[in-house]
Amino acid sequence: MHKTKEYDYLLTWVESLRANGRLSFSLEEARSAFDVSQEALKSALMRLSKEGVIKSLVRGFYLYLPPEYRKGGMLPASLFIDDLMQFLQHRYYLGLLSAASIHGASHQAPQQVFVVTELPTLRPVKNEKLFIRFVHTRDFPEMGMEQKKTQTGYLQVSSPELTALDLVKFEKQVGGLQRTTEVLEELQETIDPKKLQEIARQYPSTATLQRLGYIFECILENEEVASTIDLALESRLRHYLLLSTVEGDETTAINSKWKIKVNTELTAEF
Repeated sequence: MHKTKEYDYLLTWVESLRANGRLSFSLEEARSAFDVSQEALKSALMRLSKEGVIKSLVRGFYLYLPPEYRKGGMLPASLFIDDLMQFLQHRYYLGLLSAASIHGASHQAPQQVFVVTELPTLRPVKNEKLFIRFVHTRDFPEMGMEQKKTQTGYLQVSSPELTALDLVKFEKQVGGLQRTTEVLEELQETIDPKKLQEIARQYPSTATLQRLGYIFECILENEEVASTIDLALESRLRHYLLLSTVEGDETTAINSKWKIKVNTELTAEF
Protein backbone atom coordinates (compact mmCIF):
# COMPACT_ATOMS: atom_id res chain seq x y z
CA MET A 1 0.00 0.00 0.00
CA HIS A 2 2.88 2.33 0.68
CA LYS A 3 3.96 2.28 -2.99
CA THR A 4 0.43 3.04 -4.10
CA LYS A 5 0.22 6.08 -1.86
CA GLU A 6 3.40 7.44 -3.41
CA TYR A 7 1.61 8.18 -6.66
CA ASP A 8 -2.06 8.35 -5.64
CA TYR A 9 -1.92 12.12 -6.06
CA LEU A 10 -1.01 11.79 -9.73
CA LEU A 11 -3.67 9.14 -10.37
CA THR A 12 -6.33 11.32 -8.79
CA TRP A 13 -5.21 14.27 -10.89
CA VAL A 14 -5.23 12.47 -14.24
CA GLU A 15 -8.66 11.02 -13.46
CA SER A 16 -9.88 14.55 -12.74
CA LEU A 17 -8.77 15.55 -16.23
CA ARG A 18 -11.29 13.16 -17.71
CA ALA A 19 -14.02 14.64 -15.55
CA ASN A 20 -13.18 17.94 -17.23
CA GLY A 21 -13.29 16.44 -20.73
CA ARG A 22 -9.56 15.90 -21.27
CA LEU A 23 -7.52 12.77 -21.90
CA SER A 24 -4.06 14.27 -22.28
CA PHE A 25 -1.64 16.44 -20.38
CA SER A 26 1.85 17.86 -20.62
CA LEU A 27 4.75 17.21 -18.29
CA GLU A 28 4.85 20.94 -17.58
CA GLU A 29 1.21 20.86 -16.45
CA ALA A 30 1.94 18.01 -14.06
CA ARG A 31 4.96 19.83 -12.65
CA SER A 32 2.90 22.94 -12.05
CA ALA A 33 0.13 20.98 -10.34
CA PHE A 34 2.24 19.41 -7.58
CA ASP A 35 4.81 20.55 -5.07
CA VAL A 36 6.99 17.45 -5.41
CA SER A 37 10.52 16.87 -6.63
CA GLN A 38 11.24 16.17 -10.27
CA GLU A 39 12.45 12.70 -9.29
CA ALA A 40 9.25 11.92 -7.38
CA LEU A 41 7.07 13.04 -10.29
CA LYS A 42 9.15 11.03 -12.75
CA SER A 43 8.77 7.95 -10.56
CA ALA A 44 4.99 8.42 -10.34
CA LEU A 45 4.72 8.85 -14.11
CA MET A 46 6.74 5.69 -14.69
CA ARG A 47 4.53 3.68 -12.32
CA LEU A 48 1.32 4.80 -14.01
CA SER A 49 2.89 4.11 -17.40
CA LYS A 50 3.77 0.54 -16.39
CA GLU A 51 0.21 0.00 -15.20
CA GLY A 52 -1.15 1.23 -18.54
CA VAL A 53 -2.97 4.16 -16.96
CA ILE A 54 -0.99 6.75 -18.91
CA LYS A 55 1.09 6.60 -22.07
CA SER A 56 3.91 8.86 -23.23
CA LEU A 57 3.14 9.87 -26.83
CA VAL A 58 5.90 12.38 -27.55
CA ARG A 59 8.48 13.87 -25.23
CA GLY A 60 6.67 15.88 -22.58
CA PHE A 61 3.15 14.86 -23.66
CA TYR A 62 1.06 12.09 -22.07
CA LEU A 63 -2.27 10.39 -22.69
CA TYR A 64 -4.59 9.21 -19.94
CA LEU A 65 -6.15 5.86 -20.83
CA PRO A 66 -9.50 5.28 -19.11
CA PRO A 67 -10.24 1.64 -18.19
CA GLU A 68 -12.14 0.96 -21.42
CA TYR A 69 -9.04 1.79 -23.49
CA ARG A 70 -6.32 0.14 -21.41
CA LYS A 71 -6.61 -3.31 -22.96
CA GLY A 72 -6.05 -1.83 -26.40
CA GLY A 73 -3.25 0.35 -25.10
CA MET A 74 -4.19 3.47 -27.06
CA LEU A 75 -6.86 6.13 -27.45
CA PRO A 76 -8.58 6.89 -30.75
CA ALA A 77 -6.52 9.66 -32.35
CA SER A 78 -9.57 11.92 -32.61
CA LEU A 79 -9.58 12.26 -28.81
CA PHE A 80 -6.14 13.81 -28.52
CA ILE A 81 -4.91 15.16 -31.89
CA ASP A 82 -6.10 18.70 -31.16
CA ASP A 83 -4.34 18.76 -27.77
CA LEU A 84 -1.21 17.24 -29.30
CA MET A 85 -1.02 19.87 -32.03
CA GLN A 86 -1.55 22.66 -29.52
CA PHE A 87 1.28 21.17 -27.47
CA LEU A 88 3.49 21.08 -30.59
CA GLN A 89 2.36 24.62 -31.48
CA HIS A 90 1.45 23.78 -35.06
CA ARG A 91 -1.64 24.66 -37.04
CA TYR A 92 -3.15 21.47 -38.42
CA TYR A 93 -6.11 19.59 -39.78
CA LEU A 94 -6.90 15.92 -40.08
CA GLY A 95 -6.68 15.37 -43.81
CA LEU A 96 -6.21 13.10 -46.82
CA LEU A 97 -7.38 9.51 -46.27
CA SER A 98 -8.27 10.20 -42.63
CA ALA A 99 -10.60 13.05 -43.61
CA ALA A 100 -11.98 11.11 -46.58
CA SER A 101 -12.95 8.29 -44.22
CA ILE A 102 -14.80 10.74 -41.97
CA HIS A 103 -16.64 12.14 -45.00
CA GLY A 104 -17.88 8.73 -46.14
CA ALA A 105 -15.08 7.07 -48.11
CA SER A 106 -15.37 4.29 -45.57
CA HIS A 107 -13.69 1.39 -47.36
CA GLN A 108 -10.64 3.58 -47.87
CA ALA A 109 -10.05 3.86 -44.11
CA PRO A 110 -6.30 4.28 -43.63
CA GLN A 111 -3.91 2.42 -41.34
CA GLN A 112 -2.21 5.74 -40.65
CA VAL A 113 -3.55 8.97 -39.21
CA PHE A 114 -2.88 11.78 -41.71
CA VAL A 115 -2.34 15.22 -40.21
CA VAL A 116 -1.66 18.12 -42.56
CA THR A 117 0.39 20.79 -40.84
CA GLU A 118 2.74 23.71 -41.36
CA LEU A 119 6.50 23.85 -41.25
CA PRO A 120 8.88 23.29 -39.50
CA THR A 121 8.89 19.54 -40.01
CA LEU A 122 7.55 17.24 -37.31
CA ARG A 123 8.68 13.66 -36.90
CA PRO A 124 5.99 11.00 -37.30
CA VAL A 125 4.53 9.51 -34.14
CA LYS A 126 4.84 5.77 -34.42
CA ASN A 127 4.51 2.91 -31.97
CA GLU A 128 2.97 -0.55 -31.95
CA LYS A 129 -0.55 0.90 -31.68
CA LEU A 130 -0.43 4.13 -33.66
CA PHE A 131 1.08 5.83 -36.70
CA ILE A 132 0.52 9.57 -37.07
CA ARG A 133 1.94 10.81 -40.35
CA PHE A 134 2.51 14.54 -40.61
CA VAL A 135 2.16 15.95 -44.11
CA HIS A 136 3.80 19.36 -44.28
CA THR A 137 2.81 22.25 -46.51
CA ARG A 138 4.42 25.66 -47.03
CA ASP A 139 1.03 27.11 -48.00
CA PHE A 140 -1.22 26.28 -45.08
CA PRO A 141 -4.80 26.98 -46.23
CA GLU A 142 -6.88 29.73 -44.66
CA MET A 143 -10.19 28.08 -45.55
CA GLY A 144 -11.66 24.64 -46.13
CA MET A 145 -11.44 23.28 -42.58
CA GLU A 146 -14.35 22.05 -40.50
CA GLN A 147 -14.64 21.52 -36.75
CA LYS A 148 -15.87 18.12 -35.69
CA LYS A 149 -17.16 17.58 -32.15
CA THR A 150 -15.45 14.84 -30.14
CA GLN A 151 -15.74 13.56 -26.58
CA THR A 152 -12.84 15.80 -25.60
CA GLY A 153 -13.59 18.94 -27.57
CA TYR A 154 -13.15 19.67 -31.26
CA LEU A 155 -11.07 18.34 -34.11
CA GLN A 156 -9.99 20.25 -37.21
CA VAL A 157 -10.82 18.23 -40.35
CA SER A 158 -10.43 19.21 -44.00
CA SER A 159 -13.77 19.63 -45.77
CA PRO A 160 -14.62 17.24 -48.62
CA GLU A 161 -13.58 19.96 -51.05
CA LEU A 162 -10.18 20.64 -49.49
CA THR A 163 -9.68 16.89 -49.03
CA ALA A 164 -10.18 16.34 -52.77
CA LEU A 165 -7.55 18.94 -53.62
CA ASP A 166 -5.05 17.61 -51.09
CA LEU A 167 -5.49 14.00 -52.24
CA VAL A 168 -4.20 15.03 -55.66
CA LYS A 169 -1.49 17.33 -54.36
CA PHE A 170 -0.12 14.70 -51.99
CA GLU A 171 -0.64 11.65 -54.21
CA LYS A 172 2.66 10.12 -53.16
CA GLN A 173 1.72 10.14 -49.48
CA VAL A 174 -1.61 8.38 -50.09
CA GLY A 175 -0.31 5.64 -52.38
CA GLY A 176 -0.52 7.08 -55.88
CA LEU A 177 -3.04 8.68 -58.20
CA GLN A 178 -5.08 5.52 -58.73
CA ARG A 179 -5.73 5.30 -55.00
CA THR A 180 -6.58 9.00 -55.06
CA THR A 181 -9.06 8.42 -57.90
CA GLU A 182 -10.77 5.61 -56.00
CA VAL A 183 -11.20 7.84 -52.95
CA LEU A 184 -12.44 10.76 -55.07
CA GLU A 185 -15.05 8.47 -56.61
CA GLU A 186 -16.48 7.82 -53.15
CA LEU A 187 -15.99 11.38 -51.94
CA GLN A 188 -17.61 13.17 -54.90
CA GLU A 189 -21.16 12.86 -53.56
CA THR A 190 -20.24 15.00 -50.55
CA ILE A 191 -18.53 17.74 -52.56
CA ASP A 192 -20.39 21.05 -52.84
CA PRO A 193 -19.42 22.62 -56.20
CA LYS A 194 -19.86 26.18 -54.89
CA LYS A 195 -17.64 25.51 -51.88
CA LEU A 196 -15.11 23.77 -54.10
CA GLN A 197 -14.93 26.75 -56.44
CA GLU A 198 -14.36 29.13 -53.52
CA ILE A 199 -11.64 26.97 -51.97
CA ALA A 200 -10.03 26.16 -55.33
CA ARG A 201 -9.66 29.84 -56.20
CA GLN A 202 -7.57 30.31 -53.07
CA TYR A 203 -5.66 27.03 -53.44
CA PRO A 204 -2.07 27.91 -54.40
CA SER A 205 -1.28 24.94 -56.65
CA THR A 206 -2.51 25.47 -60.21
CA ALA A 207 -1.07 22.08 -61.18
CA THR A 208 -3.28 20.39 -58.56
CA LEU A 209 -6.38 22.06 -60.00
CA GLN A 210 -5.48 20.93 -63.53
CA ARG A 211 -4.98 17.33 -62.41
CA LEU A 212 -8.15 17.29 -60.30
CA GLY A 213 -10.20 18.78 -63.13
CA TYR A 214 -8.88 16.17 -65.54
CA ILE A 215 -9.72 13.32 -63.14
CA PHE A 216 -13.27 14.53 -62.55
CA GLU A 217 -13.98 15.15 -66.23
CA CYS A 218 -12.13 12.35 -67.98
CA ILE A 219 -12.06 9.54 -65.40
CA LEU A 220 -15.02 10.08 -63.08
CA GLU A 221 -17.15 11.79 -65.76
CA ASN A 222 -18.45 14.34 -63.26
CA GLU A 223 -19.07 17.38 -65.45
CA GLU A 224 -20.51 19.51 -62.66
CA VAL A 225 -17.44 19.31 -60.46
CA ALA A 226 -15.07 19.54 -63.44
CA SER A 227 -16.80 22.73 -64.63
CA THR A 228 -16.42 24.22 -61.18
CA ILE A 229 -12.67 23.61 -61.26
CA ASP A 230 -12.48 25.01 -64.78
CA LEU A 231 -14.07 28.24 -63.54
CA ALA A 232 -11.62 28.41 -60.64
CA LEU A 233 -8.78 28.21 -63.18
CA GLU A 234 -10.10 31.07 -65.34
CA SER A 235 -7.59 33.64 -64.12
CA ARG A 236 -4.61 31.26 -64.03
CA LEU A 237 -2.14 30.33 -66.71
CA ARG A 238 -2.11 26.61 -67.43
CA HIS A 239 1.11 24.87 -68.43
CA TYR A 240 1.44 21.34 -69.77
CA LEU A 241 2.36 18.93 -66.98
CA LEU A 242 2.45 15.24 -66.23
CA LEU A 243 -0.70 13.73 -64.74
CA SER A 244 1.18 11.85 -62.04
CA THR A 245 4.16 13.21 -60.17
CA VAL A 246 5.36 9.74 -59.15
CA GLU A 247 5.18 7.87 -62.45
CA GLY A 248 7.64 8.13 -65.33
CA ASP A 249 7.55 10.80 -68.05
CA GLU A 250 6.39 8.47 -70.84
CA THR A 251 3.03 9.79 -72.05
CA THR A 252 0.22 7.90 -73.78
CA ALA A 253 -2.06 10.86 -74.50
CA ILE A 254 -2.33 14.62 -74.15
CA ASN A 255 -5.40 16.52 -72.95
CA SER A 256 -5.36 20.05 -74.37
CA LYS A 257 -8.16 21.44 -72.18
CA TRP A 258 -6.49 20.65 -68.87
CA LYS A 259 -2.99 20.63 -70.41
CA ILE A 260 -2.29 17.19 -69.01
CA LYS A 261 0.28 14.75 -70.37
CA VAL A 262 -1.14 11.37 -69.40
CA ASN A 263 1.63 9.20 -67.98
CA THR A 264 -0.51 6.74 -65.99
CA GLU A 265 -3.78 4.98 -66.72
CA LEU A 266 -6.50 5.68 -64.18
CA THR A 267 -9.75 3.75 -63.85
CA ALA A 268 -13.01 4.23 -61.97
CA GLU A 269 -15.31 1.52 -60.65
CA PHE A 270 -18.67 3.16 -61.35
